[in-house]
Amino acid sequence: MDPLKNGLAELYGSEYPEIGKASRKRLRLNKAIAGSFEKRLKILSEAIDELNLDIREREEKGRQLQDTIDGEVSHLEFVLKDLENWKLGEVDAIETRRLGLERELFGLRQQKRSEYVRAWSDISTLKRKRREFIMDYENLLRTREMIR
Repeated sequence: MDPLKNGLAELYGSEYPEIGKASRKRLRLNKAIAGSFEKRLKILSEAIDELNLDIREREEKGRQLQDTIDGEVSHLEFVLKDLENWKLGEVDAIETRRLGLERELFGLRQQKRSEYVRAWSDISTLKRKRREFIMDYENLLRTREMIR
């Protein structure tokens, strides 16, 4: 074997230094790219987890608010039912009270519908964002596999 080639092989890792340099440079670049992919994958994964948590929290908050409104509606319906013992138009104060209770009930039911729509809108926005992140995550995984 040629001593010059042996010396080059020991020095550069190859008897053809240009090829050895290029492959070492490519290896360093691949490691850097792989590290970048791993970092982005981790960030996307954390973002997806946060969105899942946000969705669950919004659903829970919506349920709690709906339950609170339902409780208030039940109470007002009970009070209104108690006023049924009075004949319509018999006492003006009772009629005023009955009308006020019916308005409160109407407002609460309207608030419940409004909250339901607001919760649905918030959750659908979060789910849409989660789908985008999942697609980005999967695309990044496929790209990383193609590079390897």
